[in-house]
Amino acid sequence: EEIIKQTGLTRTLEIRATSGVELVESILRDNPMVHDVVLDSETDRCQVSFAGELDDVADLLKVLLDRGVRVVQAVESASDLEDIFLRVTRGQVA
Repeated sequence: EEIIKQTGLTRTLEIRATSGVELVESILRDNPMVHDVVLDSETDRCQVSFAGELDDVADLLKVLLDRGVRVVQAVESASDLEDIFLRVTRGQVA
């Protein structure tokens, strides 16, 4: 959590819904902390690049639920260690 905050990396969330999927993309794009949304309508999954903290993730999910999206899964993908390393070291290796 602290490394993500310090390096300015975004979280990658995968959200899966059983209904209201057609609303997900527009709801997410209205959030200023959402940087990118990729919707896979075949699997009802959505990949979200999100700049918020954990409490912000909870708020984002609440908005989806309040707007009628039936979220059944929300998972944060592990950050790419190489990206974190390059950000922390600014690409400089001793």
